[in-house]
Amino acid sequence: MRCPICHAEDTRVIETRANEEQGTIRRRRECQECRRRFTTYERYEDPPLYVIKKDGRREVFDREKLVRGITSACQKRPVSRETIEQLGYDVERALRDTLTDEIASGRFREDLFYRLAVAVLKLPPLRERQGDVGLLIDHLLVQVNREAQREPGFKEKKISAGARNLLLSHPWPGNVRELGNTLRRAAIWSDGAAISSEDVREALLPVARNTRPEVLGRPLGGGFNLRELLKEVARHYLERAMDEAQGNKTKATELVGLPSYQTLTNWLKTYEVRGRWHDR
Repeated sequence: MRCPICHAEDTRVIETRANEEQGTIRRRRECQECRRRFTTYERYEDPPLYVIKKDGRREVFDREKLVRGITSACQKRPVSRETIEQLGYDVERALRDTLTDEIASGRFREDLFYRLAVAVLKLPPLRERQGDVGLLIDHLLVQVNREAQREPGFKEKKISAGARNLLLSHPWPGNVRELGNTLRRAAIWSDGAAISSEDVREALLPVARNTRPEVLGRPLGGGFNLRELLKEVARHYLERAMDEAQGNKTKATELVGLPSYQTLTNWLKTYEVRGRWHDR
C-alpha cells in the first residue's frame, strides 16, 4: 500500500478491525519511510447479479428497487419496513447461494470445494418429509405471530383445519422457506382471528406441473416402476379431491368417483395422503 504522505511503497499494517454490519475492514498502517500513520478501509465487493428482462435485456440487480416494488405492493397492509428490507436481503442472498451450480458450470474450482467442504449436510426435500410439515406449520406460525406483534392492530393468528389440510397436501417445491413465507402472506391477508383455507389458497404460489413427463408417454425400462407411477397418480387426485372438498371425506368420495366413504379412507391410508379430515 502506497503511503499518502510521502508516496513510499514500504508500509505495514499495525491494527485491523472488521465491521461485519457494514462489510468493511479498517486497517491502521504505518509508513516505514516517514513513520506517519494512516487508515484505510476495505470493502468486499460481490460480483454483480443481473436480471434478464422480458425483451432479453440484462439489467444489474438492484435490491433497493426490489424493496421499493414490494413496499408499493404492500401499501395499506400491516407489513413493517424492516420485514420488507429483510425480504430484499433474503432474495439477494438466495440468488447468490448457488455454489453447487457454479461448480457444475466450471466457474468454481471443484478441488477447492472439496477442500472446504469438511461437513456437508444433505436434507431431503420437504415433500419427502410429510411428517415434519405439521410440526413446521405450528412452529412457523408462532414465529409469524412473534414478528407481527409490533404491528398496529396486531391479532394473534390461529389456523383453521381446512387451511392446515391445504398446507399439508401442498408439495412445497420451495421447502421450509416457501412454507414460512406462505404462512406470512396468509396471515397478512387474513381478516379474522384464524387463517382460513381461502387465505391459504390466495397465499400459495402456483406450482409448475410440467416438470414431469406425461403419464402415458414415459419410456419403459431404465428404472420405470408401474407401481410407483400408479401411486403417484392416485396421490395426485386424492390430494386434489381433499383440497377441493376442504377436508370433507364424503364430498371427496363423490369427486373421485369411489363407491363408498370407507373406500376413500382406505385409499388415503394406502397412498399415504395425510391431513386432518372430517366426515361431513
